[in-house]
Amino acid sequence: MTETTFGQALARLWPHATQDLRDGITARAPEVFAKYGFTPLVIAIFMGQITHECGAGRELVENLNYSPEGIVKTWPSRFASLAEAMPFAHAPQKLANKVYNGRMGNRPGSNDGWSFRGRGGTNTTGHDGYFRLAQKMAVDLLGDPGLVNRPDLFLECAVVDFVLCGCVPFAQRDDIRGVTYHLNGGYIGLAQREDLTKRWKTALTAEHGQAALFPAPVARPAGELGYGDSGFEVKGLQGELKAKGYGVGKDDGEFHESTRGAVAKLQLDHGLPATGVVDHATREALARSTGAPVGEARATDTVQDLRQAGSRTIAGTDRLGFLGKLKVLLGLTTLGGVGADQGGAFDLDSVQAGIDKAHQAAGMLDQVRPMLKALFSSSWALPIGALAAVIGILVLIDAARIARIRLEDHRSAANMGR
Repeated sequence: MTETTFGQALARLWPHATQDLRDGITARAPEVFAKYGFTPLVIAIFMGQITHECGAGRELVENLNYSPEGIVKTWPSRFASLAEAMPFAHAPQKLANKVYNGRMGNRPGSNDGWSFRGRGGTNTTGHDGYFRLAQKMAVDLLGDPGLVNRPDLFLECAVVDFVLCGCVPFAQRDDIRGVTYHLNGGYIGLAQREDLTKRWKTALTAEHGQAALFPAPVARPAGELGYGDSGFEVKGLQGELKAKGYGVGKDDGEFHESTRGAVAKLQLDHGLPATGVVDHATREALARSTGAPVGEARATDTVQDLRQAGSRTIAGTDRLGFLGKLKVLLGLTTLGGVGADQGGAFDLDSVQAGIDKAHQAAGMLDQVRPMLKALFSSSWALPIGALAAVIGILVLIDAARIARIRLEDHRSAANMGR
């Protein structure tokens, strides 16, 4: 790709971007695209995506100046009504900290949501997003997040983020929908992204030709593994990647999207083109890898951080812990009831009232009330109460153990799920 052809296309498709930004992108394009192994097809899809993300160079920083209606529409899970949204309307910094803190590595109660709001060609957002980009770029983006918009860094920051999001394998097979999902987390603006990609394909076809932008499938050399492959070799690869801290999804012997993303991440960590295909160089990189780099925020997260981020595992342990506490309560109540009954001072109605409240919270009152009344008058009450209390304690211990293991996996990046 020549600077002249690309620069002409950029000037035509980004007419309102500053000249400094267009010059910086144009000057770095040949070097950066070659460095990351971008083919003409991938370049066209990448440029179509970032054209949408940053408004063709006009919207380099996320605009969080929302009306109450816009806030509710954009974040319905956080703002259930216009009344809740009103205090954050047309208050960008306050809104950023409300909607972004407590996730993406942003600390609750801090200014991280505002500091690490969306910027750049790919709308990089959150402490973790800037941190992993800073690792690859060797630039202090945490100290100065605005560097992602510096003209001489803009293109490479966007390219690296595009790679880190796992977009390249989808771009290689002209899957704009797949690229959009991995970059955006959804399909916002899909039709416009598709239209912009067509425009970039048209602009680049003059230099590279139709075949370069719509290449015929090429068979992989023997010994290489890639998307769609399956079998024991893939399962072995998944096991190795997982052991090194790369999230492969299910290690089921199917080379699916998650596995491809893990391979691309490994390649990027070792300075290889992020193709998502396992070749000889990638196998060597995996063999000498000491493990996937772990972000600072991930390494210092707590169970509360995972809870606030919506971890399904932690939510499960919370429910398990509640049931454990309920079992302890029922067991001790049963034991207390037996002792009081034996002492002649047992008030069944009072105990029953307390038990009613506990089971009402668990949604089980109607099912257990007759059983409890019969239980308190039974000779088996004492051993059953003791057993319930012991089981409850064991459940609580197990819930804590599961939460601890999940936190350790999260901190080490050994398990990228939730």
